[in-house]
This record gives sequence, C-alpha cells and structure tokens, in this order.
Amino acid sequence: MVSFGVLGPVLAGGAGPASPKARTLLAVLLMHGPTPVPVERLLDELWRDDPPAGGVRSMHVHVSRLRRHLRAAGVETRLHTRPGSYELRVGPGELDAERFRSTATAAAARFGRSDLAGAEALATLALRQWRGPALADVASPSIDRVYRPALEELRLSVHELRFACWIGLGRPAAVVEPIAELSAEHPLRERLTGQLMIALTLAGRDRDALVEYERLRTRLRRELGTE
Repeated sequence: MVSFGVLGPVLAGGAGPASPKARTLLAVLLMHGPTPVPVERLLDELWRDDPPAGGVRSMHVHVSRLRRHLRAAGVETRLHTRPGSYELRVGPGELDAERFRSTATAAAARFGRSDLAGAEALATLALRQWRGPALADVASPSIDRVYRPALEELRLSVHELRFACWIGLGRPAAVVEPIAELSAEHPLRERLTGQLMIALTLAGRDRDALVEYERLRTRLRRELGTE
C-alpha cells in the first residue's frame, strides 16, 4: 500500500518532493482530498495572495515537479487535472492522518465504555502515526490557520485520553513526568494541568499539585485576564 503522510514532514511514497513549492502543493492537495482544488486557490496557497506575474505558468512548473515525484513513487496516476482545478486521489488507509483519526475515534469509544486498557492501547497506536509536528516542512494560509492547528489539537486530545487511562489504571506516578512535559508546552491548557494535579495527588504529592494549581491560576489571570 502506498503511504502518504502529513503527521510530520509531508510524504508521498516514503519521501517528500525536494521542491518546497511542490511539497506545499502535495500538502494542500492531501488536506483537501478528495475535493478538487481550484487553480486560484492553489495560487493563493503557494504565494499567500500575492502570486507573481505569470503565476499560473509558475504553478504548472511546480505541478510538473510534483508529478515527477509521484511518478518516482509509482503513483503519478493519482494526480488528476480537472477543468480549472487539480485533484489528488488517496485510497482508504493510505494517509497517516486518516489512520490516526480512525484509531483515535476507536480509542475514545473504548474509553466511553470504560475499557481503559483497550482505549490506552488504541491511543498509543494512534500516536505512533506521528513523526513530528504536523505538516512540518510546509506552510500556506490554510495549513497554518486550519489544518495544522486541527491536527495538533486532536493529537493533544489523544494524549489526554491516554493520560486519563493511565491514571484510571492506577499508574499515577508513571504519568506525572509525561503530563508535566506536555503541560509545559501548553501552559494554558487547563485539562492537562488538571490531569497533572490528579496524578500528583494520587502519587502522594499534594503540595506539588497545589503548586501547579497556583501556576495555572496565575497564567490565566496574566495571559487571558480570567480567574
């Protein structure tokens, strides 16, 4: 099965195009799939609403580079030219983000049925799909504003689900460090701090739990003006 990836550097067939613009094209087409993307939209994505003179001609050059990469990966036929648009067809299970979402959904369903061991196993499997920050080597308006934040938010929610499983399975001491690391990266995320406080309390570290509470309270008041 051919693999396409957006949970890390963008991939098609195990590697990404060498050209930055071709990588951006690949990423945008993957994130819009299976919907055809109009040429005007692709111009905006490649040049942020300020395409150069002869922008359509330049875009076709980058499309050709993407085609060469797909040809080398054995999937050139997946890229289709439509009237005024392009479409990249990806089969079921070929995109890592799709596999991640479906496994995360299954983990949440197990958690809802109080199957903590099953939910933890599926959450761990989902997180193994990640190779780094989402869409790590590309940038465009829709990727920066919509797709990357949405993927990262779902990733955080799966981490939180797994932490909840660990706490529920009676392993609070083991979960303190990973929660603390992720909480330090997202200092205003209340659920993470709440989980850290619970884990610390269950591990017999009540004083440390209160310190985390006060830290979050101070941050929220200083950064967001909320109590």
